[in-house]
Amino acid sequence: MKYLIKSYSFYFSVIFFFSLFVSTVLIVNSFPADNEYYINGDEGTYYKQAKQINEQGLSGFEANADVFLKDSYLSLYPPPIRLVHVFLASLALKFSDTIFSLSCLSLVYYIVHCIVCFFFIKKYWGVEAALLAGIFICFSPLSCGMAGRALTESGYYLFFTLSLFSLIDYLTIKDTKKVVLFVLFFCISILIKESAIFVLPFFGGLLITEKYFLKKNIPFFDIVVMTVSPVLLSFLSYIFVFGGIDKVIDVFLVINKINMAEPHLYIKLYNSGPWYQYFVDYFMLSAPISLLFLLFAGFYLTNPQKRTSQLNILFLFFVYFLFVFSFLPQNVRYAQPVDLIYRICAALMVLQMFKSVSLPIIVKRGSLIIVFLLIISSDVSSFHNFFMVNKIYDPISYSLFLAEKFFTIWQ
Repeated sequence: MKYLIKSYSFYFSVIFFFSLFVSTVLIVNSFPADNEYYINGDEGTYYKQAKQINEQGLSGFEANADVFLKDSYLSLYPPPIRLVHVFLASLALKFSDTIFSLSCLSLVYYIVHCIVCFFFIKKYWGVEAALLAGIFICFSPLSCGMAGRALTESGYYLFFTLSLFSLIDYLTIKDTKKVVLFVLFFCISILIKESAIFVLPFFGGLLITEKYFLKKNIPFFDIVVMTVSPVLLSFLSYIFVFGGIDKVIDVFLVINKINMAEPHLYIKLYNSGPWYQYFVDYFMLSAPISLLFLLFAGFYLTNPQKRTSQLNILFLFFVYFLFVFSFLPQNVRYAQPVDLIYRICAALMVLQMFKSVSLPIIVKRGSLIIVFLLIISSDVSSFHNFFMVNKIYDPISYSLFLAEKFFTIWQ
């Protein structure tokens, strides 16, 4: 019996890795041509910052900060505080000094993320759920689209997911090693994209709730370490590479002014909207997954016996994200962690639907394969339409609707 289970798990793993290979080939074929990169946009900014590191070593970080502070025009583009991404980008440029190398870095982030998700889901929901959810994640139009760009999104998605999974592991098995992993991964998340700091209250609130309201055995010291250390380590990193606290403060004052006090016109026009905008954008990108997620959410809320602590955390984060990030610039590419929750829940819904149907096992399996292939085909078609045919750089609502000829219909 154990041999059959191991064999079953092995073949499912082979199918997952084959699917990941296929999706990787699709992404590579979607890479922009050399003249399609936005050298004067975010992609070009990361390339220039990384190139500065290769030319000057660690002092290049301070040079990037100096240029950022002197040239007000650069304040419209990514700030020089995304240290980990710029450092890894500088390593990528050592293989080939072209912006194409940064797309390759995004692809590596994507591949590692898919593998991490497969094994995490397998641990808590079994190999069947891991196979379905893992392949759903591999063929996510949003993830595939971002994996071909020379941006930070895939890197942030990877390390934020590792942070979330580490916290879930810690709350489940109470392994203190997970504290160190969480601090490391979340600190890296902040140093890839500073907006990760807005998720810290969720993590802190979750730990406090588990200890004081659910009476779980969580040392207070662990809570302090997990909530304070990532921010402290990030701040110390800024001081170290920028050559002092004064320059760090100056950089953050400029960032605050641009993002909060005087947001750029692009943000006002294209990154604002109602709280339900994410639902609309995800539906545009992947209608079947969106419908399955909503079905599972309803099923989960009405069946308390099906609830688990791991899924509770995912749903709580989903609600927290919608609330907090509705007050920040809204762009579906900033919300890839929500895409992860969508796809896990969609896989669980598919399994639940077929377990609930009274049909011969052969018919069930055949129907499951057909439904599964239809969902994947829909996602691949969406990826092809939005990111290969229409070559969308930033998947804002306007671009998605424009690609679907929505405005033409209304005219």
